[in-house]
Amino acid sequence: MTESEMSYNKNILKLVSYVGFAKKARNIYFGADKVLETNKKGVIIVSRSISDGTLNKLNNHASKTNSEVMIIHEKIMEQIVQSDRIKVFLILDANLEKAVMTGLKTLEDTILE
Repeated sequence: MTESEMSYNKNILKLVSYVGFAKKARNIYFGADKVLETNKKGVIIVSRSISDGTLNKLNNHASKTNSEVMIIHEKIMEQIVQSDRIKVFLILDANLEKAVMTGLKTLEDTILE
């Protein structure tokens, strides 16, 4: 295993842990419907494989709730939520938001290399 593969795997494990922390604290919503139902501010993480219509709804919702939207590679989404069916999640905890966004940006850079 190369050094970049080890770094990638380490970052994936961190993100899985962060999602787990958010689940335990009930500071996460999974799925576009759940995200659109809430009026809470947070970071909306979206898989690139989501439909344009759903993405437009999420962007409009983010504008209304003053949330940020981050679009990530579907491979990363599947690995961190440990499901190929979840395409969207919302994190509400400010500290976890920052940690997740930093980790995701690092992974996106790795995948795009």
